[in-house]
Amino acid sequence: MTRIPSIVLLMLIVFSGAAWAERLAVVDVERIFRESAPGKAGEAHLEQAREILQKGMDELQALYKGAENTPEAEAALREGQMILERQLAAERQAVRQVLTATLEKATKAWFAAANARRNTISAVAPANVFFAYSPPLDVTDAVMQEMDKEKPVFHTLPTVTIRAKHAADSAQAPQPGPPQQAQASPEAGSGTSKAEKSGREPLQEGEKRHVVQSGDTLRKIATRYKVSPEAIMHRNKLTSPNHIVEGRALIIPVSGQ
Repeated sequence: MTRIPSIVLLMLIVFSGAAWAERLAVVDVERIFRESAPGKAGEAHLEQAREILQKGMDELQALYKGAENTPEAEAALREGQMILERQLAAERQAVRQVLTATLEKATKAWFAAANARRNTISAVAPANVFFAYSPPLDVTDAVMQEMDKEKPVFHTLPTVTIRAKHAADSAQAPQPGPPQQAQASPEAGSGTSKAEKSGREPLQEGEKRHVVQSGDTLRKIATRYKVSPEAIMHRNKLTSPNHIVEGRALIIPVSGQ
């Protein structure tokens, strides 16, 4: 939690004695994030994100199954782990931002209601800015009740392919791994899969071409073009929603197909 700015602390110091107790309230932010309904919803969202992101890492590990100790595999897996950790950190930060905004709204609602009954509260501060404070100042339970009324909307779950820079080339070489690695196809050896080639096909009437950008997910792309993720997968011969990579061209079918 961000520390309260020094200027605000200086302003709080002007309150003294009984007036201090009457004019300041304290909220245990971390407890609310742990115990409130929105906080628990945020943790459940993070767990789903972890499962999706870990699946990308699992696919990368399967790609190098039987060759994990080669320099190429070690480099690819190390890079994949870094990507995984970076994406998990971004998901945690996104959930934290939503919860912080929700708590701010809940605190303002409690503050307004408290002062409507008795105009005595001048400021509400997070508990972690104080070394100690008097228990009567703690309004965490009351603010938690307001927090539990909120229904925060978290960001769309990620659709991620962890693909280290060495993985694309090694995927063309015969090696133990998932069944799809052993399947022969007319494109084998060309460095381009059927699914990748499908994105370069001539467009049919009404179709569009979309080049995957950093941060794109299949769901985001589908929402942007008002089509279903399944329609995009079918048109581009994708076997998994995780198989989109930055820089790849996707054909966007006509809405309704």
